[in-house]
Amino acid sequence: MAERLKESAMEGLRRRRRRLWDAAARPSNMTVLEVLQSSTAYFKKRKIDNPRLNAEHLLVHVLNRKRLELYLEFERELDEAELKPLRDLVRRRGEGEPLQHLLGTVEFCGHTFLCDKRAMVPRPETEELVELLISDVEVRRQSFVFSMWERAAALLR
Repeated sequence: MAERLKESAMEGLRRRRRRLWDAAARPSNMTVLEVLQSSTAYFKKRKIDNPRLNAEHLLVHVLNRKRLELYLEFERELDEAELKPLRDLVRRRGEGEPLQHLLGTVEFCGHTFLCDKRAMVPRPETEELVELLISDVEVRRQSFVFSMWERAAALLR
């Protein structure tokens, strides 16, 4: 039984190697899933934070789709016209160029802003600081309104 399992696993490995060899021998289009996997592996090797998320964002940008649609189209083959700009973006991201500069936008405090290499990319801590300041201003405004209401009530007495 164990021997059969071992032989089955070896046969599966041989088939995969054959497929990879055949794919390398003839140029063929990659599927969405294959592109995600290879881009993720490339980003991991380059020590890019959140490699899978970066790959998804770049692919979504090139294909002009939503992230959910990627998962619904895993088997879709990409043609060379779609792969060429993606390769360039993946290479640039692997070299350390910020994802936001590549995509041309950055989200900050629930808003989307245009972004390019002239702009600094805000860190998550900056967004937390802005939210803290906004909440502090809101609390102060509410206490000011309450204080004014108290004074007005005192005058009416």
